[in-house]
Amino acid sequence: MEKIEYAMILRALLWDVSECGDLGYIKEYDNKCFVCLIDILGHGKVARSIAVNAEEYLEANYQRNLIDVMNGLHKHLYGSRGGVVLMCRLDIPTGYTDWETSVYRNW
Repeated sequence: MEKIEYAMILRALLWDVSECGDLGYIKEYDNKCFVCLIDILGHGKVARSIAVNAEEYLEANYQRNLIDVMNGLHKHLYGSRGGVVLMCRLDIPTGYTDWETSVYRNW
């Protein structure tokens, strides 16, 4: 099977990327594809810092069960701004998709 390379395009709508709290994360592994979209409340350097922190957590945990990843992300970001998270995992050979979504007022 041909391996597909994914490239993320990051573009802030109004401000510089260094002040963007939005995050798109895609990781392909073992015939699966993990995708996570995060929108941190607000904007600015604090929102960007939280998004980068979330990305570091995802990099270390994306292969775990989705509910565990979501709950772990919630704990990892506790005390920071709120946000919205959507994550899913696609089983490439079968097309089966599992997903989780959450809205947090304040982590």
